Amino acid sequence: MVGTRSLPKSHLGTSRKSLISCNSPLLHGISNSIRLRENLVCKFLDQFKPEVLCLQEIKSPPDLVGTENYKALGYNDILVRGQKSYYGVAIISKIPMVEVARRNFINKDEARHLSARLENGMAIENFHGPAGVTFPIMKKIPTSGTCWILSGR
Repeated sequence: MVGTRSLPKSHLGTSRKSLISCNSPLLHGISNSIRLRENLVCKFLDQFKPEVLCLQEIKSPPDLVGTENYKALGYNDILVRGQKSYYGVAIISKIPMVEVARRNFINKDEARHLSARLENGMAIENFHGPAGVTFPIMKKIPTSGTCWILSGR
């Protein structure tokens, strides 16, 4: 799933900002194994220049995800929740942010969710769910001021 959303001024300050979400089947596997495709992610960031990029299925432990090339492009805030060979999500941002939560929605310790809050208070929920699985708990989570990035295969 690839989503592009121009967020209202009220969410991200005085001018419109963009948030892009990428999942591996599209964009020629831009996020599938982020370590092997770091050059593609950098080209994508350089071409489209979103303020925030959410990636799913990064398939890498956090300590092996490079950050210097993203920082060279102005993306100084990078949050990663990953694991070897499976799942994993990342948020790459030009806007300062802090990590808020890492939830396990299906009672498994899988790197499928990462929550962040931008410096202006906007929350981002980056989530990769398995195809065909519904998550009733998500109905209980407040969505006011939150941008959910959901992906499933």
